Amino acid sequence: MINRLKTWKIICSICLVLFAANYIQQALVWITIIFILCLYRRKWKIEINKGYIILIIASIAYVFMYLIYYDTSIYTFCIMVFPPIFSYYVGKVFVSGIEDNIILLIMLLSIGNLAHGILNLYTSQSINLITRQVIDFWSGNVLSVTLQGTFFSIAIGLVFFAILHSNICVKLLGILIGIGCVWQSFSTASRTTILLLFITIILSTIYYSYLLANRQILYTLGRAFLIIIAAVVGIIFLFSFNIFHIKDLYINSPLFSRLETMSTLMEDSRSQLLFTVLERIFEHPLGNVDQYYDTFHYAHNFWVDIGRQVGILPMVLYIIYTIIVFKDVYKIHRASDIKINTKILIVGVYFSCISIFMIEPILEGNPWLFYSLCIIDGGINTLVERRNELQYRRNYVE
Repeated sequence: MINRLKTWKIICSICLVLFAANYIQQALVWITIIFILCLYRRKWKIEINKGYIILIIASIAYVFMYLIYYDTSIYTFCIMVFPPIFSYYVGKVFVSGIEDNIILLIMLLSIGNLAHGILNLYTSQSINLITRQVIDFWSGNVLSVTLQGTFFSIAIGLVFFAILHSNICVKLLGILIGIGCVWQSFSTASRTTILLLFITIILSTIYYSYLLANRQILYTLGRAFLIIIAAVVGIIFLFSFNIFHIKDLYINSPLFSRLETMSTLMEDSRSQLLFTVLERIFEHPLGNVDQYYDTFHYAHNFWVDIGRQVGILPMVLYIIYTIIVFKDVYKIHRASDIKINTKILIVGVYFSCISIFMIEPILEGNPWLFYSLCIIDGGINTLVERRNELQYRRNYVE
């Protein structure tokens, strides 16, 4: 029985990495395989809860409205319908209320997404600063630089956790993520990735100090800050003396070329676009907003762009689903039997991903990031359910 469980977990883990990396452009196939394995593990039973029901209804509403307005292939239809439903269930079964499993799950999804992002950078040796586009490694399709950055979002949430972890392999993964983020920013002239990395580390540090209260706070925070400061000092030293030609690489990078012109720092009018699209949605609440106007605008927001595409109802359903997920994350934060490092990891991942959701049309650009987060959502929910069940048993015994 134990050997069967280990074999099942190893196979699922491999498939999860391949899914997150969209290996050979077959993420739908990988998530379907994992879903079937999870059904087999649970003896073909599916457990339904409030969050899962809302996600299913939101997905069906999105697809129903999408089919009214847009032509689509059977494959695209399958990508929109099945992965979110499969993903949440996969997270629930894989984690099964075990804290170590949620850590493993997030690391597997981080590795897969990070690998895909780095492979894209390898494929796109030079970036045109005007078009700012990247070639997808698997499909050969063109991606915008901002969507390319979404492949790093889950991994960014893991960095501070990796800094604190005692395992050298986890620390090395954190270093690899940091290197990948720097490469992404320098080669694509993207400010978002590197800023998100620093902000996530800073907020994770603040959250960590809050969780620690008076427990070894000076020692633990001191160790974390020393590591960060040592890294910063090392980078400054290498840059100042142009060791390994780091300074030359920076000056010749697309990032330097973009930042050299100060006007580029003020070019983002996304907040204006957001309000413009919101006004259009309320004028045309059933969706397909762009057909009524001469100019096409993304809202650069996960929820608002759903409203732009398919109307207010799916948008509201996805907002409700997000609130339910946030409630589960808050319950994890409040749980006394969850390790501090696990809380740091979960909060860091959600902050990083939701930050990206606030500035990108994820379902149109990189839906697999949303589906990866749905897997984590399902895993988080089982942690909450397991603790509610244990609390109920304690109260019953008392």
